[in-house]
Amino acid sequence: MDDSAMLPETNSEQAAILADRIQQTATEVMSGGAVPVSLSIGIAVCPYDSGVRQELIKAADRAMYEAKNQGGGRARVANGAVAVGRARGDHRHAGGEGVG
Repeated sequence: MDDSAMLPETNSEQAAILADRIQQTATEVMSGGAVPVSLSIGIAVCPYDSGVRQELIKAADRAMYEAKNQGGGRARVANGAVAVGRARGDHRHAGGEGVG
């Protein structure tokens, strides 16, 4: 299942922090189940990745599939600057500054 959310007035650093919290909560809630579950999250930021809604969704979708291809259980920013989740030591946003 793929879903999306728009977070107005949220930069890539804030989105990465939120994605990490979502990952942690989902892991806690879903752990111990019969079927292993992981989340792959794609993040796109307006206007850096696009100023057009549909293009932002496409950019976030590409980032989500990149996260899936890297093993899942993580988030990626469309510009490739953020890795969240399993790569917790490398939390970076579009400006290259650490968030964690």
